[in-house]
Amino acid sequence: MINLWIGDNYSRLRILVLGESWYGQLEPLSDYLNRWSAKELNDTTFSRIYKACTGENASRSSIEQRKTYWNGVAFYNFIVDSVGPSRCDRPNTTHFSAAQEPFRKILSISNPLGVWVLGKGQSKYSIPIIESCNITFEAVAHPTSYGLKTEKLRSSWLSLIDKIGIKQDRLR
Repeated sequence: MINLWIGDNYSRLRILVLGESWYGQLEPLSDYLNRWSAKELNDTTFSRIYKACTGENASRSSIEQRKTYWNGVAFYNFIVDSVGPSRCDRPNTTHFSAAQEPFRKILSISNPLGVWVLGKGQSKYSIPIIESCNITFEAVAHPTSYGLKTEKLRSSWLSLIDKIGIKQDRLR
């Protein structure tokens, strides 16, 4: 199973948000992001991504606002399978190495103009692949990294937007 989210309006921006890994019970991203957008579940990572990219607090945003953002991008976790039952479980070299070939296929399928790489741990494995495909990217620490400010995430997102030449008004 390819666990890739491609929003209905992805062609407008063609940005792939590249997460690092999944822990806990693996769920199709299409189900998970739809449930997050519908406010049926809380997810710190997706809420931080949303806030960094839109400037809006996820808990105060409408279901439609949440859906609008996620329908404008693609999302994929570099590591395909769950790394363990809880957030304490972290990916290792074996996980990162095994993720490289599936990621090449994802880039071919999604054909992004830009990739927002979330997580420094995976960046030494994912960035060489992105560069070999001549795709613009921006890398930043994982959204739930301790001490990471939302402003730093937002700055990274806006840097990617600027690098690929997207006008701010197209983000709405």
